[in-house]
Amino acid sequence: MKREAGVAERYGEALLTVAEKLGQVESISARLKTLEAVLAAHPRLMAFLASPQIAAAEKRRLVRATLGQTLPATLVNFICLLIDKRRIEHLPEVLAKYDKLWDERLGLQRAIVTSAVPLDDATLAQIRGRLEQSTGKQVRMQARVQPEIIGGVVVLMDNTVLDGSLRRQLDDMLQALKAVRVH
Repeated sequence: MKREAGVAERYGEALLTVAEKLGQVESISARLKTLEAVLAAHPRLMAFLASPQIAAAEKRRLVRATLGQTLPATLVNFICLLIDKRRIEHLPEVLAKYDKLWDERLGLQRAIVTSAVPLDDATLAQIRGRLEQSTGKQVRMQARVQPEIIGGVVVLMDNTVLDGSLRRQLDDMLQALKAVRVH
């Protein structure tokens, strides 16, 4: 697993470096979203690209034919490089690493805010303000709804979880009650 993280780190950094040199960081970042959507919508494409039974030339042909129309040449060439280096199965992690590295360079922090019901703009702005104050960075938030948390919010930033959900509080109370000995 650590080795895989190293692959994503190296190739994500390499892609960002090339994009910076070419002045294409923003356009590649936007196109990565397109690529991620294509991979999510067509999981068989990733399975095809990662298959050791299929020749690299056939994979490159498919990438150029299908993705060459919608993605910049820099990104298509990068995908072909991953194919040639037998690292294509790491593509999703590489794309995520590119985004993370770019955010770091911009001084941005991503956060996923999960609530039981949709939050209004004022509440989201208040949460963003508190997160920006605590991190010292501009926060880019993604809001999600998950009724199972019952109430409150759960914030995920990098590897940090701030769990202010009612579900967690109830679970904590249940554990405390189970620990009480009745004589």
